[in-house]
Amino acid sequence: MVMPRNSLCRIIAVASLWVLAGTSTAADSFRCDGQIIETGDRALRVETLCGPPSLVENRPVSSVYGYAHDGTQTWTYNFGPRKLVRVLTFRNGRVADIASDGYGFVEQRDSRAAQSKKRCNPYDLTAGLSSYRVLELCGPPDDRQQINVFVPLSKQAQAAYPHLGKARQRIQREHWLYNFGSDHLLRTVVLENGRVVDVDVGERGFGP
Repeated sequence: MVMPRNSLCRIIAVASLWVLAGTSTAADSFRCDGQIIETGDRALRVETLCGPPSLVENRPVSSVYGYAHDGTQTWTYNFGPRKLVRVLTFRNGRVADIASDGYGFVEQRDSRAAQSKKRCNPYDLTAGLSSYRVLELCGPPDDRQQINVFVPLSKQAQAAYPHLGKARQRIQREHWLYNFGSDHLLRTVVLENGRVVDVDVGERGFGP
């Protein structure tokens, strides 16, 4: 049986959200400046009420079964230790998804001390961290590579929508290389759609 194009596109869109969500927790809405921010809001409204995001990341165009979907943009807001970090996914200039990434913290990324040295222990780099938290922990990587790869849909998507069969989802995979000096081994942080999925240990580092 051939599914109607609209139905298939809707199913793929739902599956894509599962892939993008990673291990973050979904949320329906939150407040900025006393106003509710929710799905469907324009990017201009969000930035006007919440201010500039702490981190902006662009995701590539994705495809399943040959159907292409517009790329997305992710905004991360860190409102401090007493509030949750909010991760907003935008499509076509509007909020398509709202998620949380644990409680916030005092940012140090822009300080002179933070830029002059890596503050984290190599063992702080673990699977499940968001790219935003990795940057806050260890600063920008010493080398960075980005590729697009095709991976199977999540088990939840396959179970909920068996019509998708063995469809594969194109995602963004990044390799962030950290050199902590000659006293430590190199670490390659593997991220998929902005979340750490693996940390590879390489040869001994170099330099002071």
